[in-house]
Amino acid sequence: MSLSPTILTQLVTCHFLSLDVVGYVTNGVWQQICQAKTEVTLNPDTAGPGLAVNVDDSLVKFTGEREAEWPSVLGREVFTSGRHYWEVEVGEKGYWAVGVSTHPGEKIIPEKPEEGYWLVRLSARGRKYEAVGKSLVTHPPPSLQESQSSLPLTLEHKLYKVGMYLNYWKGELSFYNIYDADNRYAMHTFKYNFTEVVYPVFSPGCHDKAPLKITRFDSTSNSPFRITI
Repeated sequence: MSLSPTILTQLVTCHFLSLDVVGYVTNGVWQQICQAKTEVTLNPDTAGPGLAVNVDDSLVKFTGEREAEWPSVLGREVFTSGRHYWEVEVGEKGYWAVGVSTHPGEKIIPEKPEEGYWLVRLSARGRKYEAVGKSLVTHPPPSLQESQSSLPLTLEHKLYKVGMYLNYWKGELSFYNIYDADNRYAMHTFKYNFTEVVYPVFSPGCHDKAPLKITRFDSTSNSPFRITI
């Protein structure tokens, strides 16, 4: 069986692109990540209690009465292989959670998620960034027990936009602080052997009315490993 030039390029890139380092991301690495840009849209049918999605499915905000801490909505695009990169504008919000999930039927992210969630979130009125999920760290320190489901994150710069890079082949999900056009910083990388369908997931929390907004790229990814539902 022969592989197309596009797939061969993706496989070579996946082999050499290492994302274990937290900190400034060089231009060369960033160009490779941006080759995986994927248009993600929200699926209103999956929206949790109190959430409103705008007409072009790019923005979600909490407009209802508080019923759950982390009401969520999934993306229409689901991933079963390949590499995918998307961004979410969080602005000045004090509460939000973004990442991926393997739970298509749940409209609320648990406070302490079980296996199948890989997230970064901001809570405690904008004072607490943390990675949340069972598969937490690449090289866990001795003090971290497997039962822990959250890891505090320290950011050097204010976070207004979050970039997410899923390398399904390598079993990596990385989060980036997109500070501006020339500066981006790695925040955390989950490592997990993905075998199930993966859904982008978004929660604006229930403490403010400000939205989460998905960044629209100039062109749509041609990745053959994305499915729209």
